Amino acid sequence: MLERSIKLETGTLYVGTVSDLYDAHVKGILRHSFSKIPNNSIILPPDDSHMEVYRIDDENLSQLEEQELPTEKKLEEYLIRSDGAQIGGVNVLYIGQQGSPGEGGIFDILGVDEQGDIVIIELKRERTPRDIVAQALEYAASIRSEEYPQLDERYREFVDDEEASLLSKHTEYFSRVDDPLTQREFNTDQRLLLVGTDFSELSLDMADFLREHGIDVVCVTFGSFTTDNGDLKLLTTEAVRRPLSAEPASVSGGRSSSSRETTIEICDGDKVIKTFEERNQSDAMEVVVSYLIDEHNLLNQIPIPYLPGSGDRALINDSPNHPDGNEMLAYRKLSNGYYLMTNLSADAKRRYIEQLTELCDLSARIEM
Repeated sequence: MLERSIKLETGTLYVGTVSDLYDAHVKGILRHSFSKIPNNSIILPPDDSHMEVYRIDDENLSQLEEQELPTEKKLEEYLIRSDGAQIGGVNVLYIGQQGSPGEGGIFDILGVDEQGDIVIIELKRERTPRDIVAQALEYAASIRSEEYPQLDERYREFVDDEEASLLSKHTEYFSRVDDPLTQREFNTDQRLLLVGTDFSELSLDMADFLREHGIDVVCVTFGSFTTDNGDLKLLTTEAVRRPLSAEPASVSGGRSSSSRETTIEICDGDKVIKTFEERNQSDAMEVVVSYLIDEHNLLNQIPIPYLPGSGDRALINDSPNHPDGNEMLAYRKLSNGYYLMTNLSADAKRRYIEQLTELCDLSARIEM
């Protein structure tokens, strides 16, 4: 069995073996003798229209035939054979399967990423683009208010172990022993991961519209390959719409192509008076709001609790609670003793940073 996943890049071949991965340009590798390529290797030449997969045994080169899975349910069974997987550029730890987040129906697979954000994995199952996108959005809206104890309970049910801990497993799975998440950092944002054999132009148009408005929709196609005797099976995935954090700024609305770092410049007219560079959106929002309170008298411009718009949730308060007494689902304690709610979408964080900055007669340039 292959011990590593194989990343494909345009114009490059990756040869995977039990012990190592070797890469070479297409023309170059065809000039190599088979004796120089390790036995029991797999060659995957990238091609936008069709992927050909080859197996190398001794001096024999044989093509693996692409096999259609009988149902996308079979794909789901393949995916959950491990604790998690990297799908379309998203590394996911599974915490639930075929569950209901409330009254929103049943999701296929539920997971969390390294930042603790929710990942809802939906398989197309021959549904229309409208159905699959609408269903995934309904799940996200239903589950966005769940706190860590509810997610932890889902995980214990999923692994069928009452002693299991989602926080402990997350720390182990993502190798965060030196930087584990706190319970409050779970589910501060949600991501939709749609998986199918292909996507229509309408499906991608709908996904692109949501992505332009800050909703992270990842579209992933898959292929299945097997040998004639069935002794080797391969599953390939390719993101036709990558995570927003992996896109260049022009596509993702300002997110870094290499990480989820956030940069915010506070401006007085045309002059930049303060720059913040933080590892994620919640950290950035925390330091900006603290700065506006400490240096620009933000509290003189807003009531406490501060409820933006017509909602009943406090964005800023002198306790980690909303006016009705319910605790903020995710919050940061500011350096000046106030509390900031961070259980917000990327679009909402951007909007509130801009609003609060304008209340201080300043402006903000934001790259998330």
